[in-house]
Amino acid sequence: MEDEGILNPSNEQHLAVLHYVFLPIINRHLMLFTEGHNRGPISTEQNQSPEQMWFRGMLLNPSRRIAEEFSDQNFAHYGVDWDSPCPSAEATDEIVVVVPETELPINETEELRRLIDPL
Repeated sequence: MEDEGILNPSNEQHLAVLHYVFLPIINRHLMLFTEGHNRGPISTEQNQSPEQMWFRGMLLNPSRRIAEEFSDQNFAHYGVDWDSPCPSAEATDEIVVVVPETELPINETEELRRLIDPL
């Protein structure tokens, strides 16, 4: 888009419109990929999907484990592996993406919503 002269990456309005149009599309594709991955068979696990393995694990463990899994207090730490090694404080492979907080004027935002449905 830059090469075609239709995007100026220094223009905050261009970036805001780019985010408006592409972020919902990217997020939808990530959701579809995640669903496909979670439901796809893993050959080393007797062709069970990660979703099937998770359900099997929940069913084979006592109901207390299921209750703990779904209790409200555990959602804050859902997916955290407390037994895994901690990342080094000196890690150099950290990637930081700075997303500028840009907002279009209200009249332009309304016009953009009226003209373009990103999905």
